[in-house]
Amino acid sequence: YESLFIFPILIGAVFIFDSLLKIIPGYYEKWHIALFSFYFFSASSFFVSMSTPFINLFNAIGKLKISLMFMVLWTGLLWGLVIVFMRFFGYNGISIAFFLMSLTFIFVVKTAHRYVHFSLKKALYPSFISMCLMGIYLFLIRGIMLSYFHVVLLHVVFSIIGAVFLYFIFIFLLKGTSFYEELKELLAFKKNTL
Repeated sequence: YESLFIFPILIGAVFIFDSLLKIIPGYYEKWHIALFSFYFFSASSFFVSMSTPFINLFNAIGKLKISLMFMVLWTGLLWGLVIVFMRFFGYNGISIAFFLMSLTFIFVVKTAHRYVHFSLKKALYPSFISMCLMGIYLFLIRGIMLSYFHVVLLHVVFSIIGAVFLYFIFIFLLKGTSFYEELKELLAFKKNTL
């Protein structure tokens, strides 16, 4: 369920964040230099969001040494990569280092497969395909609104409303009524645990 919300939020943010900065007076001039890092941190979050549930899985099945091993690996990678990349790219090197570190999610998934059999493709397919289709919409609406109409506020409004609507339409088309049933079960579970 994490991917159901994280994927569209990340792709949406990538396509509209600079326009949001332009809407707020004075923000774009101050923060546009951070856009490069924002994009790399967003890509990093995409991959990290896929490894976090597996770290929780290791903790839940008593494989704390594996969790600790990955934590130590990530800490070492970050320390080493940040120092190297900051020399070449300045402060943007931090986001590049985080992105490279996040690619190790592949090792987390492979390790989890040794203990639990699951299909990552089956679990992420609807969210990923819907995110890609939503990304195409955001790309097109960005081009139309900013190139032809030159109205940043319209770009943000049409992007947010259209993307949310299309994303959930695509999810529903890919998952069918099971999406509604799963959402109902999740909400009922949350209600009962609170």
